[in-house]
Amino acid sequence: MKALLVMLILVSTFANAACELLEDPPISGANCYLNRAYLPSGSEWTRLYYNPSSKGLNNSGAMSATASVVMSGNDALIGKVEANSPILDSGSVSAGTDSSVWIDVVLHRNSIGANSIELIAYRYAFGKLVVENSVVTATLGTTATSEYGLDYSYASDGTVTTNIRAAGSNLVLASLNVAQFGQTLPSFKLRRGVQPAASSVSSASFTQNTIQ
Repeated sequence: MKALLVMLILVSTFANAACELLEDPPISGANCYLNRAYLPSGSEWTRLYYNPSSKGLNNSGAMSATASVVMSGNDALIGKVEANSPILDSGSVSAGTDSSVWIDVVLHRNSIGANSIELIAYRYAFGKLVVENSVVTATLGTTATSEYGLDYSYASDGTVTTNIRAAGSNLVLASLNVAQFGQTLPSFKLRRGVQPAASSVSSASFTQNTIQ
């Protein structure tokens, strides 16, 4: 039994070592760049982040993903860009969420069925939650399914630039800059799989893109 346990740990470590980007809930296997639309019930959100043992504690870099969302209502929170900072623990290498600042990705569907995506930066300042800035795309179309690219670039001064792009294109539809956004590379929190009715989303998926 002990030998089997050691083997499982080694296999898990090897699988993660092949992945610069990790997902929580974790996905088994070393192939990190597949579209995985369906997860067990209750796992409607997936956190996509850099492996702390490789680039996860860097203070500059980039990340991107392509997402697809099937709407069932008019307004839906479909993603977040979360700030991270190192966790000071001599026994591990990790980064944790800095919950004082984040960016919401919100999909809107107006009365005539036209879709748009809004980036909204929130920050706690002097104990109060404030909207620091926001930007919204032009109309993305009128189908129930919206596909979009989400990416960020993170600079060593702590500024994050977040972009919404047209799916399968480098065309930037909206861009938002936020300063003092944690201390290490941010993470994405994206919807995936069958969604609860209250979310205004019926299903969602995303694919990791090439990373830098």
